[in-house]
Amino acid sequence: MRLLAARLHPNSDILERVLNDSDQMAELVPFVVEEASWAVPLLITELREGVMPDRAAAFLMAIGPRAVDDLLPLLRDRTLQRQAIIILGSIGDPRARRPLAQLARSGGEIGQLARAALARLREPESVRLDIRLLGPFEVYRGAERISDSAWKTQKVKTLLKYLLLHRKHPVQQDELTDILWPDADPASGAGSLKAAIKSLRAALEPLQEGTRSQFIHRIGQAVQFIGSEHARTDLDEYEHLIAHAHDCVRERRASEAIRALEQAIALYRGDLFEVDRYEDWATLERERYREMQLEALSILADLYAQRRDYRRALETVQQVLALDRLRETAYQQYMRYALARRDRVAALRAYETCERLLREELGATPEVETTALYEQARSTVPV
Repeated sequence: MRLLAARLHPNSDILERVLNDSDQMAELVPFVVEEASWAVPLLITELREGVMPDRAAAFLMAIGPRAVDDLLPLLRDRTLQRQAIIILGSIGDPRARRPLAQLARSGGEIGQLARAALARLREPESVRLDIRLLGPFEVYRGAERISDSAWKTQKVKTLLKYLLLHRKHPVQQDELTDILWPDADPASGAGSLKAAIKSLRAALEPLQEGTRSQFIHRIGQAVQFIGSEHARTDLDEYEHLIAHAHDCVRERRASEAIRALEQAIALYRGDLFEVDRYEDWATLERERYREMQLEALSILADLYAQRRDYRRALETVQQVLALDRLRETAYQQYMRYALARRDRVAALRAYETCERLLREELGATPEVETTALYEQARSTVPV
């Protein structure tokens, strides 16, 4: 036994010793579990070849969830189906639910075994989603990002985006088909939507069966994303922080307002659905959130300035101009903060940039307030 522990490695000779040492199986299990990456394929080979199949099955059951991914393909193998069903039923991992449910619809012994195995499976744990819509669109299931391939098609991903955008109310089926399949007739559009909803549920909750879903609900002829406590979106968190910051500003709680604005601004990794820039359905909401971000940055800059932290105020205004280089009120803020630091050169440069961009891109001239700040910057009178 000690020799086995010292020499354990991917080697069929070692596995043969494990299978033959019936008296010390309980002691050997921890070592086989630890070496599951190589032990499981070899144990399955033993099943195929009929070498001590009962002992191999017992070790696979003991290895448990780490053996499931290798066992699932055996459900399609007529010679190993029966053993695979029994082993998976003993392990009880919910990943086996879908293939076992398919076999359970069969007749005879296989169907009966599959139904018995299904009854032994654990219920899948509740899925928790972390959804990021500002900037790159990403959906995390727990700590794992759902891959692009999991969505099956771009339409499935777009369906989720649209439901998330309108998450506060159900979306009518006709509206969804018009967005996703504008040229389809009603019957084919409804069929495509049904298939997309099925794929979406499978991507979000791969262990759930059929129409069961925590998130994608059919309500009459409508569909709604319902997150409850199991889904977090950056949009909801962003809106909450912005609303809280406005409350703090009104109540003159500057420190709390600054913290809330800093947290909200950090969530804004980019425009809403930035890869769908030319989709009409996303345009209005994208512009609304961009304006919220610009306003939040402007308020935060003023709060910094009120504390005489002009360096951070200027840096924050620069973020505004990075989003909207034609925003004249931001140039006015920049010039005021630069003058407060007695940096007339920075104020003059800001004016020159503002004047040039307004003239070249809008055919406009600076406002009276902007010109007044420019005259103040030109003055030799100390500020």
